[in-house]
Amino acid sequence: MKSGMIRTIGFFLTIASLIAVSCSKDTEVIQKPEPSAPTPTGASAVQISLALPGNTGIQNAQAILVLEQTGQEKVVKVKLQEQDERLHTGPVVLPAGEYRLTQLKVADKNGKYLYAVPRAASARANEVTTPLAVRLVANADKPVVNLTAAPITIAGNATDFGYPTNAFEGQDRFTVQLKATVNVGGYVYDNMDGQLLITWYDAQDNPHSEQVQLQAGNNTISLPVGASRFVFTYSKWNVTDEMDMPASAVTRGMSIAIGGSVAARKLSEEKTWIESDGSSRLVSRKTYHYNGAGQLVKTMYYQKLPQYAELQLQQVHAFEYQPGKLMHVQYFDGNNKSYGYLKFMYNNNGQITHMEQKSYDQMTYAAVEHSIEYGSRKVTIDYLYENGHALEYTYQVENGNRTKESGISSAGASEGGTFEYDNNINPYYLLGIQDIYLRYNSRNNMIQQNKSYSGSMPSSIPYRFNYTYDDAGYPVQLLKNFRSYSSNTHLYTEKTVYTY
Repeated sequence: MKSGMIRTIGFFLTIASLIAVSCSKDTEVIQKPEPSAPTPTGASAVQISLALPGNTGIQNAQAILVLEQTGQEKVVKVKLQEQDERLHTGPVVLPAGEYRLTQLKVADKNGKYLYAVPRAASARANEVTTPLAVRLVANADKPVVNLTAAPITIAGNATDFGYPTNAFEGQDRFTVQLKATVNVGGYVYDNMDGQLLITWYDAQDNPHSEQVQLQAGNNTISLPVGASRFVFTYSKWNVTDEMDMPASAVTRGMSIAIGGSVAARKLSEEKTWIESDGSSRLVSRKTYHYNGAGQLVKTMYYQKLPQYAELQLQQVHAFEYQPGKLMHVQYFDGNNKSYGYLKFMYNNNGQITHMEQKSYDQMTYAAVEHSIEYGSRKVTIDYLYENGHALEYTYQVENGNRTKESGISSAGASEGGTFEYDNNINPYYLLGIQDIYLRYNSRNNMIQQNKSYSGSMPSSIPYRFNYTYDDAGYPVQLLKNFRSYSSNTHLYTEKTVYTY
């Protein structure tokens, strides 16, 4: 730690709850999320949980689903994830409605078919409890269908499963790399998942379609050799992008960028309730105000005080910009009396290098260093306080999110943690502001945290939180459960509702 850093761990614990947040305003200790990224609340989807005989041992398994609806056939490819000795598709996003699942095959990472669900009346049908075809309903509840697959033996053939003769034959295919990027109001999300519909045309110009559930980041996409034309249609967060390419322009191993842009929805209000012992009480409200250019110019924070029935205005922050950069934040209390400020300085790359804050009679100075370590962006902040105390805090950024942190006080106490995120929009990131803890710099919402402490321990910690998202990828509600750090006893639930 740099010389002069003499800050007690007690203060570090109080600011740590502000440092590593995304959509939540506190550092979180939460349950492990579902195997797949959450889908928007209004999205229609179905999920399949698949049992395989014996120990699968399949790495990077993929399910190939053949769906029928009103006489039309759709092929959907989705990654499988193992949980509780079963393979799960996670939410398969589809237009709302009923479908018939007529084929389900499981392939390894090389495209070799290993398992399939037999059709009724086939030679292998008696090996499973529910043979195909089965009715699937895609809706907002994302119902789960439980099925069992049978192994595809070397001597076996597709007709034993009731499938077409060539169903297990490997088509001559090649692969390309595809990555999706979405620009949300000027903020680039370049580690995107989403839905990809591939329509390819054969030599007779007959269309064939395959739907692929993209993973975040780069995706290896398999395409048939001999196609005359490809149409790629990407969708996510109400953004749709279509690319129509002749087969001659699509070559083996090439990289394809797809995506689009959409205007940002600005956070206008958030309200928080505490739910405990069967009762719910509103404890705070925060409003957000913008200028004609869409810049946040003021926030107003209201809080419940014991002596008042209604929430009382406690804090106002006014934001000032010089061209495009946040330079100054003025602090006012509920009586419009100034009690402090926050100033920023930047380098030529637009990165914050120094901060100065006054809050009542307390001054805080911070120096910020930016570097690259093992391919990740590293930020180190040295905090120096007027009373001589200090703190050094370091965090790493991967895919636009703060994924690792460590802090140490001059007293020798420390705190650290690692964090995981979903693939939805963090509305605080879109505000375009910062505070002295640089807590508004994660693109997505945190879904898991592992924390460690040396020194003082927190009295309570969040242990579970569940987001509800709209179809544009924004959180509309967060339920956050808190427990006692020492006894693990549930204490209360904090419910926050977001309005845009």
